[in-house]
Amino acid sequence: MGEETASVLHHRKFLCLWSSQILSQVSVQTMNFVLLTRLFEMTGSSLSTSFLWLAYALPSVVFGPLAGAFVDARDRRELLMAANLVRGAAVFWLALSGQATPVFICCVVFLYSSLNQFYVPAEIASLPCLLPQACFPRATGLFFITQNVAVIVGFSVGGGLIRLLGVSRTLGLCGGLLVLAFVCVLLLPAMNVGPGPASSRRESDSLWGAVRHGFRFLRDQRDVFAPFLLLLSAQGALSMIIVTVPAVATELLRITARSAGLVVVVPFALGALAGVGAVPRLLVRGWRKKRVVEASLMDISLLVMALIAAVPGLHGWLRTASGSAIGFGMGLGFTGLVVPSQTMIQERTPERLQGRVFGNLSVLANITAIVPVMLSGTLASLLGVRIPLGLIGLLSLAGLVFSRRHGGQFLRSVSFKNPAPQDEAPLLSQETDEIGARS
Repeated sequence: MGEETASVLHHRKFLCLWSSQILSQVSVQTMNFVLLTRLFEMTGSSLSTSFLWLAYALPSVVFGPLAGAFVDARDRRELLMAANLVRGAAVFWLALSGQATPVFICCVVFLYSSLNQFYVPAEIASLPCLLPQACFPRATGLFFITQNVAVIVGFSVGGGLIRLLGVSRTLGLCGGLLVLAFVCVLLLPAMNVGPGPASSRRESDSLWGAVRHGFRFLRDQRDVFAPFLLLLSAQGALSMIIVTVPAVATELLRITARSAGLVVVVPFALGALAGVGAVPRLLVRGWRKKRVVEASLMDISLLVMALIAAVPGLHGWLRTASGSAIGFGMGLGFTGLVVPSQTMIQERTPERLQGRVFGNLSVLANITAIVPVMLSGTLASLLGVRIPLGLIGLLSLAGLVFSRRHGGQFLRSVSFKNPAPQDEAPLLSQETDEIGARS
């Protein structure tokens, strides 16, 4: 593994893209922590943090369906450059606004997230343009690690930066990191994806046609749809947990909201990092992906119940340490859901469709999570944070029971009444065969 990772790092083009990702992720995670705690301190309500998440999620519903197709049709380098530069301007605007109101904060977050709908699929879909196929899995692993390390950095230093620099200067620093990310992308070559087969070009003559083609691929490829559905569920549950983090800190752990980053979120990210190393080893040793997923569901269910029932009754440092241990375990659990499903999607999706597939994932994840996230914020504000957490624990347990009793039958029976048009069927079969041959 070490030699393969080193070979990835020998590619200068990948290093430029990875540097851009590091700077971008650290910036966005620091900004998320600053705004999350700022809104909670201004309003004292978990409902306000739910509205912040809603402002971040809605752009994927509005722009997401077109963004993935747009990424597949345009130079990905230009999209990355424009997204970094304009996102940096949006953060600077927020930093210079002085005493921003909750409504203004949500508006700027909406603008930032709108640009993110183009940036994220363009970044993921750029890897095949910069690296040989053999390096792609390791590069994807490095991207996943960066996302979790950025959470550790952003949420651990966010509180200290606020105390040292204040909210406005901290946001200005985040904007500066995005400008540096723009410079890194500037060093990349043009990344245009060549046209696909004739049927693909006919389907993609219009932007909406390309969008429909991406959804039809998901609809008709059962081995992609099943892990796609699992990934949607995991991301929805994780979004529900994120919006309740400040309330978990104050109600269950009895610490300040600003301490939630170090006590809860950083251990969660460390657990996710540990999972990145542990999950592949389990699969190499013969664990089936289904077994990894079921163990992760059990882990999440038990830890959530312990956080609700046992941790609040502990005293002092023991309560805080238990909260951190549970955060670590939850990171392991969610990694056990995300890594197997995302790996299957990446392996079985043609390069020319990856922008659309991961763009669709962002859209559907946010659409399906809107009601649960708003419900969790409302319940946490009215009835306490134990209620939404308890629902997550029960749903995880229900998923475990379903997987053990009917999981195999469900995956075998996934089908759709409306098959792909005849002129698309050869394309989908051809693209799937290409992926299988490369694997």
